[in-house]
Amino acid sequence: QNRLWLQTVSHKLCRLLSPLCLGLALLANLALAAGDVHYRALLILQVLFYGAATLGYLLRHKARKPFFLNVPYASCLLNWATVMAFIHLLNGHQQVTWERTTG
Repeated sequence: QNRLWLQTVSHKLCRLLSPLCLGLALLANLALAAGDVHYRALLILQVLFYGAATLGYLLRHKARKPFFLNVPYASCLLNWATVMAFIHLLNGHQQVTWERTTG
């Protein structure tokens, strides 16, 4: 009935699965890099992306930092938050229901 149902469900599912897919892509690139120059190039790009994210993390409190670090840092930060939320859910630390507040 709702036209946005599929779009909403697929977005939420893709967001939850993206950390797993990124980890599998890194493992696949590591396994395939020795055999083909194209996979080696992809691995180098992937490592540069994660390096830029790490540099963005290290410089996160600086007033002036290179703008090109923002996208890799934000992307990895959001995926890491998904991983941590899933771990909290598995450990029973994450509350899955909302409580109504009086206000």
